Amino acid sequence: MPRSYGVAYTGSVGSATHTQLGIWEPATPLSRFRLFEFGISASPAPADNTTRFTVNRFGTAAPTGGSALSGASLPPLDVGEPASAALGMGGATGGETIGAQLMMVSVNQRATFRWVAAPTKELVCIITTLNGIGLYAAYQSAAYAVDTYIMWDE
Repeated sequence: MPRSYGVAYTGSVGSATHTQLGIWEPATPLSRFRLFEFGISASPAPADNTTRFTVNRFGTAAPTGGSALSGASLPPLDVGEPASAALGMGGATGGETIGAQLMMVSVNQRATFRWVAAPTKELVCIITTLNGIGLYAAYQSAAYAVDTYIMWDE
């Protein structure tokens, strides 16, 4: 049975070319991870601003320049499980090469968005070192802080 993990990040809306929040395999992967849920919201002083988020695969290098997330920052959803094999990055400013776009969703800052995969329809990472999946801010109408989370199975 797969092990499930989750990670959250709060920060300024990022860019179309670097992850707002992403996870990837830092070493030779033993299995592909499957993203089964993500959410987007904005808590402080909501206004009528919009952001178009895309979910993309990325690879060739790890994201850099943001908040590195590993160990206790990537907790298992079952506290009896070991640490995640994946690493995470919130608010990246460089590093990764954006790949295939898997989804796109536009969100109003006043709304909360949650996506949950139908059974067996999870977003699957390529089984190669330094490949991952991330949320990108493809367009934004104004600068604001956004709360994001990702949940996946390994």
